[in-house]
Amino acid sequence: EEFLEKTLHVLSSLSHQVSLIFIAEEEKVQVEGSTNILDQPEFQSIETARPVLNVLERRKAIQKLLREDLSSQGAKVRIGSEAHDPSFRECSLISAPYFHGSKGMGVLGILGPRRMNYGQMISLVSCAAERMGESLERRFER
Repeated sequence: EEFLEKTLHVLSSLSHQVSLIFIAEEEKVQVEGSTNILDQPEFQSIETARPVLNVLERRKAIQKLLREDLSSQGAKVRIGSEAHDPSFRECSLISAPYFHGSKGMGVLGILGPRRMNYGQMISLVSCAAERMGESLERRFER
């Protein structure tokens, strides 16, 4: 649990975006750095920020999207309407699953504006998910 929180914090700090984790076993979503969205020019007005902050608070839409990515191989990118939720119209979601063996244990993600540095964010999320999987492998080896 502490490792998950640290990973979320690092992901949010390095990306300056909202970091997310879906924990499959618990059917739970954790969010870190929600206020980072307000630092983005696209979300300076309450009209554009409110839908995103509301969806972060409710979490069901995020949980549904991240659960879909549990069986993905590698990173997945959703831009704007590709998330199939009007609240994400101005956002991009980059996510990657992490595994214990071949079992999907959860999904890490970053939510930010559509104009983010995709190469950098995909690398960051992919690397974090890979490290999460390696950590699980080591923990279960003991």
